[in-house]
Amino acid sequence: MVERNGPITAARDFEHSAAPVRNLVKDLGIITELAGEMGLSMPATIESVKVFDDLVSAGYSEGDISGALLVLERRARESVG
Repeated sequence: MVERNGPITAARDFEHSAAPVRNLVKDLGIITELAGEMGLSMPATIESVKVFDDLVSAGYSEGDISGALLVLERRARESVG
């Protein structure tokens, strides 16, 4: 993942991707549904869902999953600010 996402993140080229956010959001939905059915607590997954849902809300559903950096940067600014 570092080899794949590192250059995308360094270039901040999140616009187009072979791994769009919408696919990860779908997968995270399946994971959380199955976890719920099995009675599993998945706090890291729940937080990931929030990050990627924020990214979709910002209009990046077709952007690269590395674009999660944008949400994390915004949250960091808000927590400091």
